[in-house]
Amino acid sequence: MEKRVEHFTDLKVWQRAHELFVGLAKDLESAPRSQVGKVVTQQILRSSSSIGANISEGFGADSGKEYLRYLDIAYRTTNETENWLLNIHALQLIPDDRVKRHTDACSEIRRMLSGLRRSIRNRLRKPTDT
Repeated sequence: MEKRVEHFTDLKVWQRAHELFVGLAKDLESAPRSQVGKVVTQQILRSSSSIGANISEGFGADSGKEYLRYLDIAYRTTNETENWLLNIHALQLIPDDRVKRHTDACSEIRRMLSGLRRSIRNRLRKPTDT
């Protein structure tokens, strides 16, 4: 039997998004501090932190539709984070194996978000028992 989700931190997708942010933050500590390096670092940290933030904010939403909207934003922000990873790769700001690890995490998070969105949409379609 699966554990009941009582808090957003119980969601595996939030946990994975949090791991992505922390991993990126650690990896980027040693990135070059050139003007471009600073901009790219700020942008990817902003976008990667936004994934988990939107999952957590949506968890407290008043309706399933509102929750879906936050999950959609988290999905799109995952795409943005992957875009910044491609820029980081092109600029060689962190090692290739770390870029791949974070890119793979983005793919996993998108799959998890898709599954969660599908589950919520299915629940919204089911008539409630009276």
